[in-house]
Amino acid sequence: MDIVVRGERLGDEGAIGVVNCRAFSSADTAQIVCDMRAFSPTYDRRFSVCAWDGEQMVGHALFNPLRMRLMGETVAALLVGP
Repeated sequence: MDIVVRGERLGDEGAIGVVNCRAFSSADTAQIVCDMRAFSPTYDRRFSVCAWDGEQMVGHALFNPLRMRLMGETVAALLVGP
């Protein structure tokens, strides 16, 4: 097994959906990622990471930028999911 990790590219959407359905045994998570891609102004493919074993996607993580309060300050952060 030779895993390659890279950012999401155009055309990866279907494979991301399949990986999330398999990982969570539900289409709900795949739909959430699709909805974020379509409707979230902060969605950025650079923060969507895909793991590939040859031609098959075997993993996906989505990082979503946000601002949060930490020890009295507002800081930039990344929320990881799904």
